[in-house]
Amino acid sequence: MIKGYTSEKVPLVALLAVGLGGVLAVLLTTSMLRRAFQPTNWLFALGPDRLWIKYRSYLNSHFPAEDLQIVEFRYDEIESAGLIRRVEKVPGQKGRSTTKYSRHIEIVAHHPFGVELSEALQLERSKKDSTASRIKSQSAHYPVQLKDDKTLRMCVTDIRPGQKTALGELKIHRIAVVAEKRESDDFTKPLKDKQEMEGRIVALVEKGDTASAVHLVRQHFGMGLTEAKQFIDELSAR
Repeated sequence: MIKGYTSEKVPLVALLAVGLGGVLAVLLTTSMLRRAFQPTNWLFALGPDRLWIKYRSYLNSHFPAEDLQIVEFRYDEIESAGLIRRVEKVPGQKGRSTTKYSRHIEIVAHHPFGVELSEALQLERSKKDSTASRIKSQSAHYPVQLKDDKTLRMCVTDIRPGQKTALGELKIHRIAVVAEKRESDDFTKPLKDKQEMEGRIVALVEKGDTASAVHLVRQHFGMGLTEAKQFIDELSAR
């Protein structure tokens, strides 16, 4: 079930707050730090019989509070949970590549989520704040993604308390915690099939790595910057 968010209505038992790493620009530092310690800054919370996962990034906390931004699961709806460590090679500027490392908690449900959740995540990615200032623009940071119709992943890189604490709390609520998995993806590997390439581009956009998606489009299709961004917008809207 997807619910709206107000901090007073979420009975937090365990709270995971975002730990800031390096910031990209000095201009954003003050704003990012202020938002990092607001009550809206949590990823998931545990109650006596259910958990809540907040799929809106703390960097977009200036978006309307009445928006749908939380998904709720009863513990008996969850089949398992586990830690995923990912290594990704993504395209960079001037034909170069970058290696990125991330950690995710994966939640597997007994039954498919249905279209409501996937549509909500897509809406969040497409949301724009027309009233925001230049500094308070939308941040392409999406901590929650769907791997398939029964599997949800939360990015817990730089999260405090850490993933071991989080998985330990889930164990207390009798959720099966599976062995850690390691995954790797090379987004720079050439693909001849257009549909596969488009799927790779969408995967980057869904996790908020729009910059790598733009580099990939430009390198693979030979497009200019503006054309590449337009191509990605049209592809994401399908």
